[in-house]
Amino acid sequence: MPALLADEGTVSHEDPVKPYIDPALASSPAALGRFYGRLHKSQMLSFVSGRHAHTVGVFFVHKKNGKLRLILDTRLANRALRKPLTTRLPTPAAWSSLEVGAEDTLFTAAGDVADAFHRMALPSNLQHLLRLPAIKCKFVDPKLWPAGCKREDYITPEYATLPMGWSSSLFFCQHTLQSAAAKAGLLESDCIEDRSWIGHISPGRVVHAEYVENFFVCGTDRERVQKSFDGVRRVLETWGFDIHEVTDAQPVVEGLGLRLDGTEKRVTLTSSRIWKLRLAALAIGRLKSPPPAKVIEKVVGHFTFAMMVRREALSVFSSVYQYIHAPKPGRSLWLLAQAEIVQASSLLPLLSTSWALPWDTVVSATDSSDFGYGVCERILDVRAVASCGRPCEQWRYSVEGAIRARARALGLERDEHLDSDQQYACSRFLALTLAPLVPILSTGMERIVRVLRPPVSEAASRPHKARRTDPQTPDTVAILTGSNSALEMGKLRRTSTKDRYLKALQAFYQWVQFYLVVTSDWDALLTAYLNELYALNQNVSAAE
Repeated sequence: MPALLADEGTVSHEDPVKPYIDPALASSPAALGRFYGRLHKSQMLSFVSGRHAHTVGVFFVHKKNGKLRLILDTRLANRALRKPLTTRLPTPAAWSSLEVGAEDTLFTAAGDVADAFHRMALPSNLQHLLRLPAIKCKFVDPKLWPAGCKREDYITPEYATLPMGWSSSLFFCQHTLQSAAAKAGLLESDCIEDRSWIGHISPGRVVHAEYVENFFVCGTDRERVQKSFDGVRRVLETWGFDIHEVTDAQPVVEGLGLRLDGTEKRVTLTSSRIWKLRLAALAIGRLKSPPPAKVIEKVVGHFTFAMMVRREALSVFSSVYQYIHAPKPGRSLWLLAQAEIVQASSLLPLLSTSWALPWDTVVSATDSSDFGYGVCERILDVRAVASCGRPCEQWRYSVEGAIRARARALGLERDEHLDSDQQYACSRFLALTLAPLVPILSTGMERIVRVLRPPVSEAASRPHKARRTDPQTPDTVAILTGSNSALEMGKLRRTSTKDRYLKALQAFYQWVQFYLVVTSDWDALLTAYLNELYALNQNVSAAE
């Protein structure tokens, strides 16, 4: 078992927290006593003598079946514990990583562990950290009084099972289900979880997913899927868990807000999940005044989970994140964030991922800046494409060299940013950026698809007065190969002027290297370069 208690001296001393108690219980000692009696009968708490400060609160939320779910407010108790271990769950993005043959059908079996948290005992040495409000003995059944207590004495209940709301409960519950799957013979490499790619599900392969108290088994062999599911179920029942809401192996199963359609070989959002988010977005759209950022953050969290079915959809959000992190967001920012949430809800019915799509042989590489973006393509063997595409790209979030990659490449400090002039220079001229691309573009890339620049209106913030001269027909190739130009012969009489000329010539030459894969016609290249400078309202005289 991992160490749970925080090291001495590392306990957080943040602002004091008062655990929240459901008003119906806080205002009625008699109701609170009956509630404690019911929990004690279910072996979920024990009593100790004395009036000790309570470290947890209690409230309820509705389950999908209409019953109430017991939640403990453990914010104060969590401060005495270490940060919980990382738990990888089967997110929508993980479900999207399945690959099913065009002629196959994916079968799924699912089950739910009833009251999973409350069926796991809390270690006795931690129970004192999870104390509910003290109560007088007279409000509790005398059979539950600790030895020596009288009617007017106080007793304090200590929680005895994993509380829902405790920072480490999710880890222990998830670990328990994954251990059951391993004991039933399912492979860890076949576990559907975040930051992994399941890949092709061959006829003899069975994959599985555990989500806290829900578990799923999938495969293209219906009998094998059912047999594996029954094995996991037997292990859990042997350990004392009750399994309900069982769905035997079938092509279409709903769970976790997702619809797993093995016939269509597609994962989508359930209609209930879509409508919950849609109605929430419409309610937000009707708000006249900006709500607390914390409220929007929670709503966006639900959207983020759903939109991981197609992660591209997350690009809808921009102003929303600014609103959440702004110290004092204004009304103008709120209106933008409000519109983004409503727009995101309109996309929800369109979000789906096909498990049967083949890997394409056309590979694209893109990059962008504030001044434009480019797309390059090449053809690769389908096996090479699949081997590159299957590893989850989220690995880069955990690798030091991949964090703030652009800033690291430019040698910037953590809080250092390029100003707008330097950004423009970096995107167009710097050899540091372009030099490594030249071998790839000239030997590996078959063609440039397109390079788009912003319209003139977007470049108006950079006005330069173009100086017109009489038309000339310079020998561009000769100049680029080393011959003296008219500028060198007629104007370069001062060192500073010559330096400016060489800088402009270097900029053009680097620009040419990027476009040599399109054409080797130097006249066309020079014309295009001057045209780009003019269209962007740049200093054409620098290229004379």
